[in-house]
Parts: sequence; C-alpha cells; structure tokens
Amino acid sequence: MILHPRLNQASVAFWLTVTMTVAVYLAIVAWSAPTISSHAGGLAIFDLRPTGYNYQDAQAFLDALSVEGRQFYLNVQHRLDLIYPPLLALTLIWAIGRLADAHRTAAVLAIFPMIAMIADLLENAAVADLLEGGSQMMTAEMVSRASWHTIAKSGATTAAMTCLMMLIVRGLYRLWIKRSGAILT
Repeated sequence: MILHPRLNQASVAFWLTVTMTVAVYLAIVAWSAPTISSHAGGLAIFDLRPTGYNYQDAQAFLDALSVEGRQFYLNVQHRLDLIYPPLLALTLIWAIGRLADAHRTAAVLAIFPMIAMIADLLENAAVADLLEGGSQMMTAEMVSRASWHTIAKSGATTAAMTCLMMLIVRGLYRLWIKRSGAILT
C-alpha cells in the first residue's frame, strides 16, 4: 500500500480505530440511548448516569421502560456497548502511548482506560440483570452493584480523558515553543 510520506500503517490503523470508536459512540448517544429513553418516558438510561443511581431511580426507570425498550436495551444497546469499551480503551491507550515521552508513563496512564473498560463491561452485565428481572426481581444489592460499576466507569473514563488532554496540551505547548523558537532565531 502506498501511503502519504507522513503516514505509516500504524498511523492509518490508529485513525481507523479512532473513527470506529467515534462511530459506535455516536450510534449510542444519537440513536440507541435516545431510543431507550423514549421507551422509558424520557428517563436517562443507566449507562448515562455518571453519578450513579439509587434503588428508587432504578425502579422508576424499569417501571417506565416498555417491553420494546427493554428488548432494545438488552439487544441493540448492549451489542454496541460490548464493542465500545474495548474500542475506547484501545483508542485511549494508543493515543496516550503516542503522546507520552516514556513507556513507563504510558503504561501507568493506560491503567485508567483499562479500568474504564472493565467497569463498563461489568456495568453491562449488572444492568442486564436489572433489565431481565425488572423492578419486581431487583434487589438493593443489584442496583448498588450496577450503580457502582457505572460510577467507576465514569470516573476512570474521566481520568483517562483528562490524562490524554494534558498530554495533548503539553504536546501543543512544546510545538508552539519549538515553532516560536524557530521564528525568533
């Protein structure tokens, strides 16, 4: 394959991964989450409650959710959310690795996307338990477990994104200094 001189196969693979991650994210936030929410009287889906939820919140959501909405959540949303966490983790780890100066720094910062991915996948399993049992079968422990995974996912994702943004800002600052120095000399 002939590539632009500044592109190599790793760069192409990275940008394809970013594109797939964004596409799945957009499918979730622009299509599946609003579809589920509309089947639950406008209530936010479990996945999009970064501060978690309590027993009453879960009960209200499950009681409001239609049978079609429940099936859509369990099938469409959870299929998308099966591939999104690994894609996001791969994208973030790869981006951090490209921007970090040292392998050790990249390895330490990669912990956050990995935690987010694991928490997201565990959240999906816990939410599936809530959806399958409905409000009649759910327990406070089930809600607490699902909510905890949602909060852990949200916190770890925020930490990973913050680390990435700091690396981007640092890189832009270094580029600015380098170009400013070249202009001044």
